[in-house]
Amino acid sequence: MSAVPYVVLAWPIRSAAPRFGPSACQLWAEAEEGLAALRDTLATTGDGERVSKGFLHATERLGSLSRRLQAVAGVADVAALPPPVRVHSDYFRIRHAELTPEQHAAQVAAVLHRTVADLRFGMLDINDVRAELAGALLILAALRPAPTATDDRPRMEPEWFDPDGDWMDRWLLVHHCYFLFNLHAAAELDRAARAVRDEPAVAVEALNRAAVLVHAFTAAMLHSAAMPSEYYEEMVRPTMAPPRVAINLTGAMQPEHRIYRSALRRLLAVLDAPYPDLASANPALAAARDGLLGADLLDLERHVSVAAVLVGSGQSLMQRSAAGNAIGTLREMRHIRALAYRDLLEFGECWLT
Repeated sequence: MSAVPYVVLAWPIRSAAPRFGPSACQLWAEAEEGLAALRDTLATTGDGERVSKGFLHATERLGSLSRRLQAVAGVADVAALPPPVRVHSDYFRIRHAELTPEQHAAQVAAVLHRTVADLRFGMLDINDVRAELAGALLILAALRPAPTATDDRPRMEPEWFDPDGDWMDRWLLVHHCYFLFNLHAAAELDRAARAVRDEPAVAVEALNRAAVLVHAFTAAMLHSAAMPSEYYEEMVRPTMAPPRVAINLTGAMQPEHRIYRSALRRLLAVLDAPYPDLASANPALAAARDGLLGADLLDLERHVSVAAVLVGSGQSLMQRSAAGNAIGTLREMRHIRALAYRDLLEFGECWLT
């Protein structure tokens, strides 16, 4: 089995900025700069050498940041923490905890470093690469540390993992990033829901950030599955079913995506006006909600595509009967979601009944 390390993801996500010494803050700024430069390179050139150098530069800077933060604010013995969902969380090597801002920043840096490092080896659409980078940059900006005179001498030996393109490793480590994007999207949705009534401009900004993160976790889903279908069928899929694990693992078990979907329901409970009504009252808010729901619907549509490539006509692990298959199940879910959003979108699918 893979040697991908466990990670602990903060939930709930606190708004307080982490505080690090000047050298760690400088490494954070350099990591942001490296990622932004890579994003800009990917948008302006197809020169393979420049792109390779951009990936190397960004990966090295994120790696330097991750090493420092893990040394000064790492979480000891992560695997010993209780799993949020038994079997599933052990399989994906995920733990949840109320972390300090500094610990959360250290975990984020490790997850983003491994994800970007693996992107060098991935077979991924360039726009999905950019969507992942946009999500990473948004989180780095949101968690940008405040400088302090605190001594940042190492307190523990950082747990280091350097991806080399292995497909099983990719399946696990990029799911860490997928889960991270889900939790931060949920935090933005809750921020928007709290602000809708009294601070609509704040709600608009939060919804726009959430949409970036939804596009990012869609891209991360595709990134995690960037492998030949034969390898997935023969090597990955069997690890998610008995006898390798106690029960079949399915996406429905993911607590991070459930947290995101719960936050979306809370948002729509306070922002449920039909699109024409909301656009008349607050065009910016209507456009931001439209962008978010469009991204959310697209996520499920692209999940259908992933299943078509990796599973084909086979059943999903969540199906208990012989009727239907993975693609049909996901398409049904997509149509139910499109129907629920029909009146909320500018161009809802009016043919649905």
